[in-house]
Order: sequence, then C-alpha cells, then structure tokens
Amino acid sequence: MLEAVASYDRWIWHAFFGTTGSNNDINVQNQSPLFREIIEDRAPDSSFTVNGTHYKKDEKRKKFKKFQESARKDVERAFGGLQNSWHILTQPARSKSVNRITRTMYACVILHNMKVEDAGYAISSLEDGDDIDPIVLPERTFEERIALHQHTGKELRDRTVHHALRHDLTEHVWRLPA
Repeated sequence: MLEAVASYDRWIWHAFFGTTGSNNDINVQNQSPLFREIIEDRAPDSSFTVNGTHYKKDEKRKKFKKFQESARKDVERAFGGLQNSWHILTQPARSKSVNRITRTMYACVILHNMKVEDAGYAISSLEDGDDIDPIVLPERTFEERIALHQHTGKELRDRTVHHALRHDLTEHVWRLPA
C-alpha cells in the first residue's frame, strides 16, 4: 500500500508504505468497470431518489473532483519518474520483507527528491545556512498519551468530521477562480 503527497514539480512531500489490505467491497467497487465511468465523470446524469432524498452530482462537487484528480495526477507523475529512475521499484517484491521494501522505497524517494532538487525543478528547497526550527513536543504522562491517542484515533475515523471536511473543501474549491 502506498500513501503519498507530491506537488506538480514531482517533489514527494510525504510517503507511507505498508502492507495491503484485503479486497473489501470498497476496493472491489473502485476496480469495477461498472463504477469507473461514474468515478471518472464519463457517465450520463445518474440522479436518483432514495427514501425521499434526491441525489444528484452538483457543479461544486464536479469542480472539487477536478482539483482532486489534478492532485492525484501530480502523485502519479512523481511516482512514474521514481519508477523510471529506480528500476528496482518495478521488480516483484513478494519475496522481500515488508521492512526491506519500506527501506528501499524510502531510499528511492530520498534519491528522487535529490534529483528533482539538483535539476532545479523543486519549488521549495533549503539553502546552506537556512535555520530550521526543531519541533518541540510537549512532555506528556503515559495516561495523557493514551488519552490523546484514543481521541485522535476516534476523530480520524469520525464520519461526521469526514463529511464536514469534504463539504468545507468542496466549498473552498468552489470559491477559487476557474
């Protein structure tokens, strides 16, 4: 499994690698040709009503989806360049340990970013002598750390927060100039 954040200049800002999950309903649906046209916004209007609630794609969500697709293409382009530079990433890895795969991926990401920066494509880079303020974490007791962990985990999985954030992001993107 791969989670990544990359910018249009192919700089990889964040990467996380882990083991893949099972093929649950969402994974299967995302791979389905039946849903692909809907996901890619190539299907005809599919408005419908369920339990008295009317569902229809609106212009705000379409605009947000286009921004989201653009960001996804940035990540895909960055990892395309990563695979072109480091052919070890195109080789089968099932026989390798998760730890070895993770270390290999991180090493390739670091080398990739060094190439992007050396080529002058990076939109942000550090110069010699730049001061970086260290992140200072507050001292917490074991009980405080456990409580924070539980609260954060619950918040990350809260559907209400997820839907509110998606709504707020859609509204934000809608207000941006075309």
